[in-house]
Order: sequence, then C-alpha cells, then structure tokens
Amino acid sequence: MVSWTYDPVTGGPDSNPLRAAHVSESGTVTLYALPIQPAQLLTQPSALPVNPMLALGENDTAFASYGPHLVSFDVNSGAPNWSHNAGVPASMVSSDAGNLLYAKTTSEGNDTVLSFDTAGSPTPTGLAGAGLEHGG
Repeated sequence: MVSWTYDPVTGGPDSNPLRAAHVSESGTVTLYALPIQPAQLLTQPSALPVNPMLALGENDTAFASYGPHLVSFDVNSGAPNWSHNAGVPASMVSSDAGNLLYAKTTSEGNDTVLSFDTAGSPTPTGLAGAGLEHGG
C-alpha cells in the first residue's frame, strides 16, 4: 500500500487530493481516493503538501490520519469502516492485533492519547502530557 498527495499547483485543483494504491498478491494495482479529504491541503514549511499518515491493521484494514481526521478503511477498495474528526490535530501512534487504533490529539500544546475500537469509538487511555512522542 502506498499513499500520496496530488499536487494541485502542478496539476490543477482536485476535490480528492489524498490518494492511495493497493497492490494485490497477484500484482493487480487498485487506485482510489482515501476516504478522508480535506477542505484545504496542509502544507509543509517548504510549501509542499503534507502526505497522510498510514498504518496497516489486520484483515485488510488500514488507518489514515490527516489534520484532525482519522479513518479506518478497507485496503482493497478504500471503503471506510469508520471515520472520526477530532476537531484538533490528530496523529496515529499505532494499531494493534485487534484492529484498535491508538492516536494522539493535540490542543493548546497538550497531548492526549486515545484508543479507537473497531467501530471508531474513542476512549481516553489516561496518557496525557505536553510534547508526547512515539518511537517509530
């Protein structure tokens, strides 16, 4: 699986700039728009677009985050299993064997780690603080 951000500067505007591709065991490539699409692209200090973060789960499940948005989706089709708008910047920390997603939200410099069940319901983990980072 691979993802990228379509660059509207060189290719013109696009309502679905976050893209992904899945390569099957037989070599078939399926292209699709990720099931989270921002109203406006986030940019890096270099003015290049920010790419979405991806994490693979189990049983053809993947996760993506972009800005305040988190989503679980099917890697074969891009169809969403669930989505969540945190309302503040969110980034994935990890996924586990049960397809739970752990993500960090940041508000006013304070980070809170949440777990998301297979239906996308968030639960605080009790981990919170300023500047929380994860190894990766």
